[in-house]
Amino acid sequence: MIYASTRGEAPKASFETILTRALASDGGLYVPERLPALPTSLAQKPYEEIAAEILRLFAGDWGRDKDFSALARESYAPFRHHPPPLEETEEGVYLLELFHGPSGAFKDYAMRILSRLMELVLTESGGRMTILTATSGDTGAAAMSAFAESRHIHLAVLYPKGRVSPVQERQMTGLAASHLHALAIEGDFDDCQAIVKQLMSDEALAERLNLSGVNSINWARIAAQIAYYVYAAGIVPDADFAVPTGNFGDILAGYAAKRMGAPLGRLVIAANENAVLPRAFETGLYAPRAARATLAPSMDIQAPSNFERALFDAMGRDSEKLRLFFKELEEKKQAAIPKEALACLRRHFAAEEIKEEESLRAIASLYQKKGYMMDPHTAIGYAAAKRRKRDGKPIIALATAHAAKFPDAVRRAIGREADSLALPASRRPAPFAAAKKMGLKETPTSLAPRASLVRAYLLREMDCAA
Repeated sequence: MIYASTRGEAPKASFETILTRALASDGGLYVPERLPALPTSLAQKPYEEIAAEILRLFAGDWGRDKDFSALARESYAPFRHHPPPLEETEEGVYLLELFHGPSGAFKDYAMRILSRLMELVLTESGGRMTILTATSGDTGAAAMSAFAESRHIHLAVLYPKGRVSPVQERQMTGLAASHLHALAIEGDFDDCQAIVKQLMSDEALAERLNLSGVNSINWARIAAQIAYYVYAAGIVPDADFAVPTGNFGDILAGYAAKRMGAPLGRLVIAANENAVLPRAFETGLYAPRAARATLAPSMDIQAPSNFERALFDAMGRDSEKLRLFFKELEEKKQAAIPKEALACLRRHFAAEEIKEEESLRAIASLYQKKGYMMDPHTAIGYAAAKRRKRDGKPIIALATAHAAKFPDAVRRAIGREADSLALPASRRPAPFAAAKKMGLKETPTSLAPRASLVRAYLLREMDCAA
């Protein structure tokens, strides 16, 4: 399998290369030159075999001697409930529960696979790696958990100071390991993401520290997430999917699954009030603004990285058109999506903005009717699913995080926290209850949102890792 940059000016790469160089040297994102077709009987196999086969398809020659089935089983062994439960909350409306992993969020499904793939590459090469990633909360917590016992990797997580939930912050700062670093950036997620992209594009630094990333800019993350769309579509064929959307990686995996032949319907982008994509789909103008802090912090994003991959596909995979789009965006702080590309996007996606009060009402309503408690991100997906429900067409909302990760939002909605006495309808235990009581390892390192400061920190703390 060969991978090319969306910007078209970086050398083509193999799967093992994109694992260790998540961002292309021209600033673009790696995509497969072609999406492989899914085997027709794949959805009827056990979940681990679905994940393993998808990895084989994307790994190409490198994966021929790898036991991806064992890798998947090992990755998902700590999950409290697996495969992901699919619950019908009312006729034709489902929740796919992806929060039963160690960090209580959907990111565990891909992050645990990715950590093991990276260890395989580094074991073969005898090398070491520094991972730099930006998070709006859940990616950092999942990465800290997945790489906690890594032997070859140092991990630095950048998160927006004061813009993640207290539980998310404790999950990132509460692990006592010398190779794990949590950096609180005095800005928003987009500032964190911009720093990561700038440092990844610094070829001298990337070479010196062997820099890579585990954000969904890394295609292996997308590949691992495709599995749960294939699995769910095997149970409820031709369903639409409503996906709580921040950096666009999760819903892009659904788009890839559909393009590969999985029987998915329309993909609904469920956004909070930082609704850059609903605005773009309505007007055709992509115009990021300053991100607003909300009760759903993982969606407080105005520059979703993975939208570039969808745009690239919608533009007929024309790198020159894409470069011109981002040049216009850089110069004017907004850019018009070409009409043919916008029409293509609208064929596959719909977009909904869910206001905060509507998401809180959704949490309260489902709890009162079913005793089922949602986190604020899932609530946005669920509200969008109910708004977009088509007659006779099932719709699946992705339940992306456990409610106990966001006690303030849940308390506002129903007057109590999602603790061990207030679980989802099936009365499952919270997988990360200890995180709420976890003391901070130390005062988090706090930095102004400047790439030079993060660069200096990495060289001071991690140069020995390369």
